[in-house]
Amino acid sequence: MLSLSLHNPREGISILIDIQSGLVRAALVLFKKNDKPHILYLVTKPILYKSKVDSQHLIILMCKTLEEVAILITEEGIPRAKELGYDHKKIDTIHYVLSSPWVISQSKTIKMHYDVSTEISEAIVLDVVDKERKNFIDKFKEGDFDKEYEFDLVFVEQKIFEVRLNGYPVEDYKKKKIRDLEISFAVTASSKRILENIHTSVTKAIHVKNEAHHSALLLQYSSLRSIITTGDEYISVHVHGELTDIVVVKRGISSYLASFPFGTFTLVRKMSDLLKNNMETNDSLLSMYAEGKLEPKEEQEVGEVIKSVVESWLEEFLNSLNSMGNRTLLPKVIYLSSHSYYSIFKKAFADTQFEVLDFDVALVDKIVSFEKSSEESMLMGMYALALNIMI
Repeated sequence: MLSLSLHNPREGISILIDIQSGLVRAALVLFKKNDKPHILYLVTKPILYKSKVDSQHLIILMCKTLEEVAILITEEGIPRAKELGYDHKKIDTIHYVLSSPWVISQSKTIKMHYDVSTEISEAIVLDVVDKERKNFIDKFKEGDFDKEYEFDLVFVEQKIFEVRLNGYPVEDYKKKKIRDLEISFAVTASSKRILENIHTSVTKAIHVKNEAHHSALLLQYSSLRSIITTGDEYISVHVHGELTDIVVVKRGISSYLASFPFGTFTLVRKMSDLLKNNMETNDSLLSMYAEGKLEPKEEQEVGEVIKSVVESWLEEFLNSLNSMGNRTLLPKVIYLSSHSYYSIFKKAFADTQFEVLDFDVALVDKIVSFEKSSEESMLMGMYALALNIMI
């Protein structure tokens, strides 16, 4: 896979900062060639808000949480690395992993036919991708999205997944003559203002020379592609905060990237509205329900409310896939990550054609190693693995 992201990780320690819609997580990661990445220290803090907030307020809350995490990784993580014998002065890169709503990612496949046999060069392939990248950003700058959020969109990352010549995938396409060219790739954009706010928040505690920004969806796809070898068609679903992210992989290639506004916080908030309880109470109820700790009567009452809410989530999930056409042609396997609510969201698929696997359980041994004192995080491990592939 040809990667055109701004910085690849170097051998040694880097800081990974995962910014989702509902939490901020940071880790010190040891990258090695020909070995799994090793997480030395990890810290997670939720972005605390009690109800749905506007975009400006969410940015403020995110930056506040980011500052707290940066302080913790400095005050607790770096001493931990020193105890393990690693020199913190050699940390020279921060990798920011951005989920929706902080980035927008789009995957696409471009097919071109030449009337005469044409020699393909890297310049031709990159020119096609660059034009699509510009069209992608211009579309949002001209649309209601940009006006509503006042986003000054800038290019963050692009990845070319596969190049096919005359219908066949190739690793080296240069100087080959063809009639049909197919390029599968993805591009990511973010707000310049948000990226500046992120930088300002982190540099209050951490001073590292280099920064790189990545799309969480693209890193998830990159790592999944490297570790799932028993099939080349599946769907990765990550439910977090106020959003759900989707990666659809067909023919081993990311054919669809999407997000829709319904996450774990949304579940708790909608339950609060229906049960007339506060969010803290319903968060506890959800946890007890998932663990089977409620009394039978209460379990039935809470279960009925949960069912109605997750059914609306499933409807939005299926609607987000409608642009792909016939649902019967969709991959049947889903890798689902929804933190402590996995069993709740899995039940939504009970009457569908999908086979749902626990993302954390199915892939844990293939991704990353952790220090015993660290909290295990599968998604952070996936991001580290994807970056490690680039070394």
